[in-house]
Amino acid sequence: MENISEKKGFYAYRTTLRAMSDGVSLFTKNAGMLLKATWPLLLITSLLGGWFAVGVTKICVDLLVGTLLEWSDLGLWMALPGLLTLCFMVLFFALVYTLLSQYVENGFIPTQKRKKFQLCPKITKLPRLLLGGCWCIFVSVLYVLLAYVLYTVSVWSLIATIPLYIVLMFWLANQLVGYVLIADTLVGSIRHSLGITLKGLGSFIAVSLMLALVLGAIGVVCMIPAISTETIYMKAQFSLAEGDNGDLPSYFTPVYFLACTLSTFLTLLLNAVQTSCWSLVYGAVDTRIKLKKAEKKN
Repeated sequence: MENISEKKGFYAYRTTLRAMSDGVSLFTKNAGMLLKATWPLLLITSLLGGWFAVGVTKICVDLLVGTLLEWSDLGLWMALPGLLTLCFMVLFFALVYTLLSQYVENGFIPTQKRKKFQLCPKITKLPRLLLGGCWCIFVSVLYVLLAYVLYTVSVWSLIATIPLYIVLMFWLANQLVGYVLIADTLVGSIRHSLGITLKGLGSFIAVSLMLALVLGAIGVVCMIPAISTETIYMKAQFSLAEGDNGDLPSYFTPVYFLACTLSTFLTLLLNAVQTSCWSLVYGAVDTRIKLKKAEKKN
């Protein structure tokens, strides 16, 4: 919300619905400026995502039809594009958190500019995102180990891991917001986000359901180009394996790649909106908790 007269602070929200609504408008109202400033990073990430999607489908089809694969094929079509896509996805989310942190500081997203030959404006949240992500991975590994231990004791004991998983999922998402976006210490964000998660669990469950219904439906529409071309490709390869001489036209592979690239691009935008909504809801729940504490003291 670049217009300073319309700015609204990160901690000015009270209701979950209003925080979600402004989480969407925060990026959509600045869409032109943000796309102009970040399009090289978005384009490269989308192209890599398209390459990875095409490669995974190709390898899976080759395995199903019994084609002999070499290590070079796995490296070219899965390992290399997968690693590059992961790296650029991390850069993309670090940029999203950088933009959100500017909103936390100013109450609006300032005009974004990038110098010539830059992929995007300066990213300041990459180190915190990497450290926060490593912590989330570490906690997730501990959870898997705990589930395995309980499984060895009794299969029924895994029931206890279900509510733990729900709390853990929301806690890690909130802890990442608290550490990366609010610039809290890692230990401080762990304690603070756990309290926010437990006290505002109902709000986060409601947000998850609404985001899954709305953004999930939009995400399915965004994936239609990739799903359609992928289905055509798989059916054609299975037909060839069964002895059918018919083959796809030569221009189909570029079309398939562009369709996967388009779906990746739209998915990146949806993920940015989802991160914005979740972050603003985190601020709204935190504000409500602080207000209740102040009322009790008074």
